[in-house]
Amino acid sequence: MKALKRRLAASASLCLSVMAVAGVGAVRAQEPAGSNAEEEVVVTAQRRGQVIMDVPQPVQALTGRALESGGIKDLAQIVQMVPGSSIAAKISSATETYQIRSISAAETTGDATVGFYLDEFAFSIPGRPYAPSTNIYDLERVEVLRGPSGTLYGQGSLGGTIKVITKAPDLDSVSASVRASIGVSEKAALSSSADLMVNLPIISGELGIRGVLGYNRIGGYASVPALGLKNANAAETLSGRVKLLWKPSEKFDVTLAYWRNDTQQDFQNRLDSFDPPALNDLGYGNAPYDYSLYSSEIRYDLGFATLLSATGYVKQNINLFSVGRLSTLGDYTVNGPNETEGFVQDIRLTSNGDNFINYVAGAFYRDAQNAYSLDLDLRTAGFRQSGLQLTSSKTWAVYGEVSVNWLNGKLITTLGGRYSEEERTLDQNTQVLYYGPPQRIDGPFTNQVTGDGKTFNPHFNVTWKPSEDGMIYVDVAKGFRSGAVQPSSNINVLRNRLGIISANPLEPDTLWNYEIGLKWRFFDGDVNFEASLYSFDWTDAQLEYAPLGAGYIIQVGKVEGKGLDISATWRTPIEGLRVTFAGNINRTTLDGVLPSITTTAPWIRNGNQLPGTSKGTASVVLDYTTPIGDTGYDFFVNARYSHRGRQQSLSTLGKYAPELDIASLRAGFGNDNYDVTFFVENLTDEIGPSTYNGDRLTIVYPRQVGITFNARF
Repeated sequence: MKALKRRLAASASLCLSVMAVAGVGAVRAQEPAGSNAEEEVVVTAQRRGQVIMDVPQPVQALTGRALESGGIKDLAQIVQMVPGSSIAAKISSATETYQIRSISAAETTGDATVGFYLDEFAFSIPGRPYAPSTNIYDLERVEVLRGPSGTLYGQGSLGGTIKVITKAPDLDSVSASVRASIGVSEKAALSSSADLMVNLPIISGELGIRGVLGYNRIGGYASVPALGLKNANAAETLSGRVKLLWKPSEKFDVTLAYWRNDTQQDFQNRLDSFDPPALNDLGYGNAPYDYSLYSSEIRYDLGFATLLSATGYVKQNINLFSVGRLSTLGDYTVNGPNETEGFVQDIRLTSNGDNFINYVAGAFYRDAQNAYSLDLDLRTAGFRQSGLQLTSSKTWAVYGEVSVNWLNGKLITTLGGRYSEEERTLDQNTQVLYYGPPQRIDGPFTNQVTGDGKTFNPHFNVTWKPSEDGMIYVDVAKGFRSGAVQPSSNINVLRNRLGIISANPLEPDTLWNYEIGLKWRFFDGDVNFEASLYSFDWTDAQLEYAPLGAGYIIQVGKVEGKGLDISATWRTPIEGLRVTFAGNINRTTLDGVLPSITTTAPWIRNGNQLPGTSKGTASVVLDYTTPIGDTGYDFFVNARYSHRGRQQSLSTLGKYAPELDIASLRAGFGNDNYDVTFFVENLTDEIGPSTYNGDRLTIVYPRQVGITFNARF
């Protein structure tokens, strides 16, 4: 913690130095128009288009251009640059769990504490916390909202929301782009990727289509000694999306989209040792993942407001199979296929323009189910848990927000709320075999378990804009998640093997967040500075507990959090050089934990930092671009550094993953049509471990050196 405070103090000093030195920009020589220009990013965090510095909420946004220049290829790399955020768990390349604002609850079991949106589609899995695996080539931007967003974004957005926003088809011009990359490592097999985008107007100005196709191979780096395999956990992903836009008039348009992701991976990324990386698997393992998403967006401009209807359907398959040996539990076999499908409908009316009164009003419906078949054999631990589980969720909600601009827009008050009802059911046929002696079978449990959740989630905001350069805001918001419905076999094992009594179903958990924030532009916009001080109370918190290989959900009482986020972007006096900093420091502690839980799991105790979270994070990004004489080419450099404090496991005997310091460097040359970039990822060859999950661990991908080629037509 002391080391982290020193790092954050040094970073904060850098930010203050940045502001002081930036004053030089006021007297430097006049620059040509557009030179080193700061890109003004427009986001839809409040369900309307706004310049990011005008949004009274902590929001980070990375444009497609920023993602490309930074060589960022997945959401995990984005999360590393978000204050107070980290990867909570990673089973395979397509099953990752994130936490924002140190609000973490699950590694493999339980609903996510982060909301995910692919364009307007709310992507979630009942009872599973995984983020969607997404190709982020040719994106418009990625937005990350920090803090609960229960009013506008609904259930699951306890800690924040991640929105992936794709580019719309260009109705006037034919265009295409291609990217190819190859990376080599001394400790891993060859990695490679290729992406293609094609945009075609079908009817000029009215109908067009845009498609993206991607292939990505991540070279394996872990051995399986029992099978004589090296670099065994390679993964291959084939992904694509197609977007069709029909715009018969300026007031009406229809967008149809199809997304597809197919990932095949041998074995998993959770290891049994990290130096060298190895798995104690005794037989072949794999982790396939795929989904198909169909969506439509219909917009109609009514003049005074815009009406949006967003409809989507997703079908997703996940399977995690392995046969191995754990140091604490002995030999095991796990086979857990998941099949998920979900239908989502969202209708929303948003006022147009910037009026005295602005509003958003909508209705939401989701019908989703997750079929899960578990076969977990822990002979050494004395039991085998198996059976079928079908979790169904039907949710409806109405929501709205009204903002009033007082004093010519200097004072803005916002009041909103969301009323939501959900019925969640579990149809099960599960059992537990206790090897004994004496041997016995508990079950089969064939009943249906039903839970109902009703919640109202208000939002209050007061924003003061004393000048065009900045604002101060106070925000109070509530987030929520549904109560877990888990199989009776879980309740049986918790009672008989761990001495923990858990209800079924559990009550929904809710989180109130209280925040004061500042956003300000200094030195003619050369410095954009943001800070937010927050405190939250999370009641009836549901956490995953998995000391025996499978994930069980327990309610631990209350979690209290306090923290500070800081971010700054500096357009330096050096033409073409921009520096971005983001950092967080927090204390997020457990309270009201039952003694029976602490007796079994000493790391889940009152006063302890919430497992799965870090007390602080920091990141710095440097971007530099300069012309190469009169050649028409530019030279560019991008350097990224991220720090995460140590992070305790939710499930693996309270083990701590150490501090992580990850750096990358990219440099190259190019113009508007072509560029070549040389890169080094994980510059210092950091190992970690990065997380401990389920008595196993993950590491940072070994140092990789490579080259990327981009072409745009």
